[in-house]
Amino acid sequence: MIDQRQTVRERLCRALEVDLMQVEAVRGVFYGGSVATGETDTWSDIDVRIVVDDASFSAFIAEKQVRPERWGNVLFYEDPGTQLPYTIIHYRSFVKIDCFYYRQSELKPDPFFRLIWIVYDPDETLAALKQQSAGTTRKPSAEEVERWRGKVFAYLHEIRRRTERDEQHYARQCADMLSWSLAAGWLMARGDMPDGFGSWSKLEGPRSRLMEAEQKQLQALSRVTEPIDRARLFIPMFLNAHSRVCASLDMPEKRNWVEEICRMIDRPFES
Repeated sequence: MIDQRQTVRERLCRALEVDLMQVEAVRGVFYGGSVATGETDTWSDIDVRIVVDDASFSAFIAEKQVRPERWGNVLFYEDPGTQLPYTIIHYRSFVKIDCFYYRQSELKPDPFFRLIWIVYDPDETLAALKQQSAGTTRKPSAEEVERWRGKVFAYLHEIRRRTERDEQHYARQCADMLSWSLAAGWLMARGDMPDGFGSWSKLEGPRSRLMEAEQKQLQALSRVTEPIDRARLFIPMFLNAHSRVCASLDMPEKRNWVEEICRMIDRPFES
């Protein structure tokens, strides 16, 4: 049976490609994500990236909610701001396009470009960029690890504060971010990084970048409904992941200090 949504996605892709290839200012079009890797399913989005010459870039951003109307029947835009170089387009077909714009002069080798699918490259700039990116890695820096660790500490302590105040939605939000932080730690220990802060992309389901045992640990966390109880279950998992991350980057683990901060969620405090 033909996947009708796949047919709709293909029509949208063809429409945007034909439209953009006719514009002199467009110096490249490529796809990222599951479209680029051939791993699309019924609910996959379209991740399209458009390279624009520097002189025309501002004009293209100004029309980022105009041009997509030529590709299909737009239902609404999920736009982060008029000056930012991307927008998210929701079509009536229930297909979503994440559309990003790049200045041609700002393209630099990056691990992201290793797996792109190039559909328009008149100057062969993208082909060269993809080749130059082949040897790059997403290995985290010591600064990124410090930021990750600090956010974990903050989430743990906020769960205690918000639980004491009976602010359960806030506490649950922090507990959910602990689960994401754990997944991020597992990736960092292997010299990898999540797609973005708080992004669950490729962390769950059959396309997950996590190992089966790691996914089971996340499932175990999700079954614990009370945020403070989930935090308690999380701590030994985090300590193990933290140790591996530090070892992979030859960073001091500071185990006693880390444990002290984590265990404060159960410390009795005077009112």
